[in-house]
Amino acid sequence: MNSMKRQQYSMKYKMRKVIGLFSLIVLTSITFAQTNNSNSGNNFYGNNNANYVSKSGLLNNWYFGLNAGATGMMGTLRDKSYSWAVGSYLGKQLNSILDIQANFLYGKMQAEGFYGGLNLSNDVNFMDASLILKLKLKDIIFQNSPNFLHEIYLLGGAGLTFYDSKVINTADSTIIPGTGVGWDPTGTIKTNKENSLFIPLGMGLIFNIDKSGRYFLTTEFTYRYSNDNRLDGDLNPTHPTHYTYTSLGLMYKIGTNASSAKKIIADDVEERVRASDVKTSKIKPSTINQVRPETKESGNGLLNNWYFGLNAGATTLLSTLRDKPYNWAFGFVLGKQINSKLGIQANLLNGKMHSEGIYEGELLETNVNFTDVSLLLKLNLNDFVFTKSPKILRELYFLGGGGITFFNSKVSNTADASFVSGVGWTNDTLKTNRISTPFLPLGLGMSFNLGNSGRYFLTTEFIYRYSGDNKLDGGLTAHAANYTYASLGLVYNIGKSTVNTQQITADVIEERAASSAIKQVRGEIASTVQEELKPIKEELSNQSSTIKSIQADVKSRIDALNQSITQGVVTTRLPDGSMQATPISQMSEGAVPSIASIYFAFNSLYLTPDMQREIAVVARMMKKNRRLKCEISGNASNVGSPDYNLLLSRKRAQAVATFLSREFGIDINRVIIKSNGITDPLAKNLHKINRRVDMQLFW
Repeated sequence: MNSMKRQQYSMKYKMRKVIGLFSLIVLTSITFAQTNNSNSGNNFYGNNNANYVSKSGLLNNWYFGLNAGATGMMGTLRDKSYSWAVGSYLGKQLNSILDIQANFLYGKMQAEGFYGGLNLSNDVNFMDASLILKLKLKDIIFQNSPNFLHEIYLLGGAGLTFYDSKVINTADSTIIPGTGVGWDPTGTIKTNKENSLFIPLGMGLIFNIDKSGRYFLTTEFTYRYSNDNRLDGDLNPTHPTHYTYTSLGLMYKIGTNASSAKKIIADDVEERVRASDVKTSKIKPSTINQVRPETKESGNGLLNNWYFGLNAGATTLLSTLRDKPYNWAFGFVLGKQINSKLGIQANLLNGKMHSEGIYEGELLETNVNFTDVSLLLKLNLNDFVFTKSPKILRELYFLGGGGITFFNSKVSNTADASFVSGVGWTNDTLKTNRISTPFLPLGLGMSFNLGNSGRYFLTTEFIYRYSGDNKLDGGLTAHAANYTYASLGLVYNIGKSTVNTQQITADVIEERAASSAIKQVRGEIASTVQEELKPIKEELSNQSSTIKSIQADVKSRIDALNQSITQGVVTTRLPDGSMQATPISQMSEGAVPSIASIYFAFNSLYLTPDMQREIAVVARMMKKNRRLKCEISGNASNVGSPDYNLLLSRKRAQAVATFLSREFGIDINRVIIKSNGITDPLAKNLHKINRRVDMQLFW
């Protein structure tokens, strides 16, 4: 590119584009963060949303880090394409799923290879600056927060590279004429660095390395797509050059970490629900850890969560010849479900590919025999698609990974079946060794439950295999050929399945919250019951002692009564507690003195324990002597009308008679009930003495 064309790359124009991209990223991230904050901070969970929303504070949720690693140059020259770089970054965690970060990188890139018959070397010195967004993936991959991993994330954004690049002939170390960017034509004097826009795309992991929550180990891979054909020193103006950076680094969190990146949202929401339940109940926070049901992501058995399957389906060859591109293949799969959201599986596929079409005026056909092996990650998408766990569908998933295809391919003229070109063939009939090419499989799949055993599944998948190899179509053109495979299959779970891929995270949270609430309610009920039973138990204990005392008292009084009768004197207890002795000689024939009087509260029929004790004495006497009968006389105090007191005294006598019959088994025919009302007062002014029932034994 001459100097006139180079001047068209205005620094001012590029900076405007960079500023525009940066502004868009910043505005998008701030809007997203504020939306997330308002949605999560003011709804069901209240305003104490510390795990989602950054707390106030100038340095809160800020972090910086240093890293070093290897650069990889992807230009015209592809040999020995590795060198080094060092970097630093400053970022802020906006919420639990999104960060914004500024990166600075300084280093070298290098590549060697043959071009135009010469062995060349390309050397690049560069600095780049970028602004990126980091999107956390743990909610997608994990159903429970991992213990060792702090973050796993995707990153993307925009940046600007400043570089100089030159191409040297390795034979004599001379610069290739017409090449070089940021160097004079001799390759000895540097001029101004060139600049180029790039888009960084990558993935990273962050691990905890101490308990303070401030120091972390980071590892990251970033692909920098620049689409600039000058990074390789203008060696090949039609070939854009990209580069990669793989790093290992240390990160330090500056201020208070008010956003929990380590927790997945499911665990954070569950914790808040449980905390809310505790806040409104009497359950102690120390009991919370006993509430959560354990969710085991994998079992201890050797074969647990392993599965294998068979499938068959149609292949489609995407090459220069596009007609009738269908054929068949069959495959085998062996995999393991790591957790409810992530699985890993190895695929083996064997089959044929075919296509036809007109090329340079001739009708040609391509036939390919192939076997491919691949290693895939399977990512559960149920959370993205469903608001409730599906019933028939077990899992909707994304597939991605890497693989190798072993194949031979030939192109024939359909008019006379003559050999046109081939790979793995020397002519129309003689095969040679198959060749191999790597490919990138990307696809979608679904699995359905077959029966209720949880072991058999029907699967359907579509996978696009990107190979970028121009030999799959027999080397007919320089056009890269790719292929697809659509299949139907059966899968069998070998061991016990200890993870549930069908259940979405929302339902898991609901189950946990429900379980938490149920156990808390049970705890509250048990606590309340224990509190209410405590005085009852104490009362029962006291009553047990009282009953023993009553039994001893009744026995002693019966014995004393029998002894008094034997001695010719009957002793009875007066209402004031004193004892009165009556000689038998002064008693009428057949009569036994009034041995018990029961004193009631005002306008009451209630029999207190003391009253029951007096009745028990009479019952004991009547049980020991079947000839004895009892006259029960009810009395009332002179308060109220005579008619009402007559009725009340009768009810009191009836209550005593009923208790005597029901509790002690005394035949009611041995009892006579009388109602005196206010006509037989025992005391002149003491109403509590006159509210009584007298029990008189006779035979």
